[in-house]
Amino acid sequence: MPLHAALAAESVGVARAALRVTVEHLRTRTQFGVPLATFQALRHRVADLHVQLEQAVSSVWFALDTAGTPEFATAAPLAKLIATEAAYTVTRASIQLLGGIGFTWEHDAHRYLKRATANRLLAGDPVTLRRRLLSRSDL
Repeated sequence: MPLHAALAAESVGVARAALRVTVEHLRTRTQFGVPLATFQALRHRVADLHVQLEQAVSSVWFALDTAGTPEFATAAPLAKLIATEAAYTVTRASIQLLGGIGFTWEHDAHRYLKRATANRLLAGDPVTLRRRLLSRSDL
């Protein structure tokens, strides 16, 4: 379980870094004479990514708060599931929002995506974790 919590915390960091780079790019890159950050569709997309990241942060904090209790056995895998899915979603969207530069080796976006993908699959992929969590529930 500590590995799940560690992967969840690292995934939050990866997602946060990817989102920060993306927002900075949208603020500085201009199209039609205005920054990309002024386009409503892009703002909505970034807002959705931010909400998903904050959900991951909350799940990681909850898991860390339950460390040393019986609840940690459920909270850590749940935090890993939520945080790694958020990191994977944010990093994939980051590459798209960065445009052409996001697909190149000169930008760090590909490193964030690789780390998010690896964290997602380490110590149980999403399907395995969902099955494990479901088997612990009262449903």
